[in-house]
Amino acid sequence: MKKLISFALAAVILLALCSCGKIDKSDEEDGLSKVTGTHSREEFRDSKGRVVSVLEADLPELDVTQSKGGVAAINTYFEQYKAEITNDMEKNTGNVSEYLDRFGFEGPRTTKITYEIYYETEYLLSIILYTGTGSDPETGEPDPQLLTFSLITGSRLSIKEFLIDKADENYREEMLEGVLKTADRTYSPNNVLLTDEKKDLIREAFLEDDFVVDENGFTFAFSLPYLSEGSREGYYYCDVPAEDVAEHYINPAEYKG
Repeated sequence: MKKLISFALAAVILLALCSCGKIDKSDEEDGLSKVTGTHSREEFRDSKGRVVSVLEADLPELDVTQSKGGVAAINTYFEQYKAEITNDMEKNTGNVSEYLDRFGFEGPRTTKITYEIYYETEYLLSIILYTGTGSDPETGEPDPQLLTFSLITGSRLSIKEFLIDKADENYREEMLEGVLKTADRTYSPNNVLLTDEKKDLIREAFLEDDFVVDENGFTFAFSLPYLSEGSREGYYYCDVPAEDVAEHYINPAEYKG
C-alpha cells in the first residue's frame, strides 16, 4: 500500500514538473492576424410594415498588433461592403415587396454573406466573400468575391504586386497564359481542350484584381454561365500553379509587402 501511495505521489510530482516546462503557444505572438467572425442580422420593411428583406452577414474582423493601420483599412473594406448592400436593400424594399406579391412568395427575400479564410501569412491575407440572395440562399451557389490584402498597408493587392520585374508591362498576358494552360487541363469535365472561342471568353472575363493565393499559386474564379453560354451553373475556380508563371511571378508565399 505504501509503495502504491509513493508511486502516485511521484507521478503527480513528475506531471507538475512537466507542466512547468511547457509553453502555452496560444499566448505567444505568432505575428499573424487574428481573424474573428462577426455576425449581424438586419430586417427591411415595406411601406406596410411587412419584412420583405433580411440581411444575414458573417464578416471577418481582424486584430493585428503589428499592423494596426493595415488592419483598420481591411476592416473598413468589409464594413463598406456591408454598408453598400444594406443601402441597396433599404432603397429597394418597394420593388422587393412588389416582386413577392406578383409571384406569390411569402418572403422575406434573404441576402446572406459568408466568408472563407483562404490563406494567410505575416504579410498578406486572402479571403473569399460569398454573397447569395433568394428565398433560400442556401440552395444556390453564392457569388464569390476573391480578395487578397496586404497586412502591412491594408491595400487590396493586384497580381502586379507579385511580379519579379515591377516594370513588366505584359504582366496580364503572362498570367493569362498560366490561366489558359490550367483551364486546358481542368475546365472541361471531359478533359476536352479549350476552343479558341472559349479562350477568348476567358480572356474577356479575366480580372487581375479578383484572385486569392496560397503557397501553391494563384486562384481566379469565372462565371460558368458566362463561359459555357448558359449550359453550366456555378463558378469555375482556376488554380494556376506558381511554377507555371515562375518566370514572371514570385511564389505568393514569398511575398513580403
